[in-house]
Amino acid sequence: MANNSVQGGLTPVRTLIGVLTGIGNEYEILASDGTATFVGDMMKAQNTASAVDGCPNAIVTGVPGAVLVLGSMRAIRPTLTNLTLQYRVASTLTRVNVEDNPWVTFHIKDGGASASADAFLYATITATAGNTTTGQSGYVINASSITGTGTTSLPLKILRTQPAIGNPVLNATSGSVYEVMIVNHTFNQQVASALI
Repeated sequence: MANNSVQGGLTPVRTLIGVLTGIGNEYEILASDGTATFVGDMMKAQNTASAVDGCPNAIVTGVPGAVLVLGSMRAIRPTLTNLTLQYRVASTLTRVNVEDNPWVTFHIKDGGASASADAFLYATITATAGNTTTGQSGYVINASSITGTGTTSLPLKILRTQPAIGNPVLNATSGSVYEVMIVNHTFNQQVASALI
């Protein structure tokens, strides 16, 4: 049974010191980025001059290779021509809110079989297109990537499996939820290797 109590992609839940998450920070996605971006998508910083002002740039990242991860998109700034739009349309200059605190943990659905032994292992994501109706990300943990050796291509550290309403703690197929943190973070890199 799929878990409906967790949003798609990376959903911020708390920080490692136990307090609630912050409010994120504003970033700009330039019109030159031709990929639609959804709430919960994994983001990376982009060193590109802003088209408008000094707002830093970010861009959605699919399956990360040797890149540092900034966080996950929390929301988009309302578009005055479409106030109901829940996601960032491709090739459109947009301001977005990104949860970029390196100590924030996230819930993310598991895209395959999960196990209690996955705690403290490393993983990456499977980047699936988001939902244009709900605006939610389609990103899930790539179950086949889970390993005990951290590398620059595995930006997530699994902290625990997370019980949630309507879903078992562990699921032999998919849909369970992990609590994870980003270890290949732009502001606090915890995996060795120089990254861009």
